[in-house]
Amino acid sequence: MARWSDGQVPDGLDVLADCPADNGLQGPDHDICTLYTGHPGGHSWEFPDPEYEAIVHSPAYERLQAEVDRYLGRDRNTTDDRTAPTPRTAASAHRSPTE
Repeated sequence: MARWSDGQVPDGLDVLADCPADNGLQGPDHDICTLYTGHPGGHSWEFPDPEYEAIVHSPAYERLQAEVDRYLGRDRNTTDDRTAPTPRTAASAHRSPTE
């Protein structure tokens, strides 16, 4: 859905092809660009998601994560990298800053 602030209906809509780039990583770190082919600047995984970053750095998120770990029987101090939750960084954010 799209809305225009002036209340007018658009004259047309261009659908652009997806950017074919990916970050070249394997497994859970693999990411694709969510922008359009030929976009300027970096790919979407190169930009942080401010909403996601605000959530994962909040005290409430830490409490929730600790509760999930307790429920699943994980000790956060001894989990290995394969099972430990890893917050996304600028290198692995999925959404572009305009989404």
